[in-house]
Amino acid sequence: MQHLREATAAAGLENARTLLATGNLLFRSAENKEALHKILAAIITDHGLTNAVILRHPEDLTAILNKNPFPEAARTRPNHMLVQFLETPLSKDAIAALAEHPGPERILAEGREVYIDYKEGVGRSKLTPALLERHIGQPGTARNWNTISKLSEG
Repeated sequence: MQHLREATAAAGLENARTLLATGNLLFRSAENKEALHKILAAIITDHGLTNAVILRHPEDLTAILNKNPFPEAARTRPNHMLVQFLETPLSKDAIAALAEHPGPERILAEGREVYIDYKEGVGRSKLTPALLERHIGQPGTARNWNTISKLSEG
């Protein structure tokens, strides 16, 4: 994570800092979204990785927390309450495909986020990242409720 912080600082991003060891990067920049995407994608590629770049403003994270469709899950099992972040809005077909998932997970897909309550745990679930990506048709990255709360605090 230190290399990520150093590379982003060298690229001109201000106050670059990481949260946890899962690629969460907090920073300030006057650059627009497209420029930031290019800067971060180049840094990731330079480190030999192929991760997707998913950007959110702090106010986006606050809105996500406020919109939570499964508040009891976030309260009682925040490590099993995840949001899958996407770069572009979900298609109607992707939303329909996720709505047909037989469970036991509860899912609400809307805009650029998929809220998932893994009621019986993430590790045992058949709703894997690969299956989600097939339904959604684009890569994403998931964070649990505790991580999203920490990210929103900056």
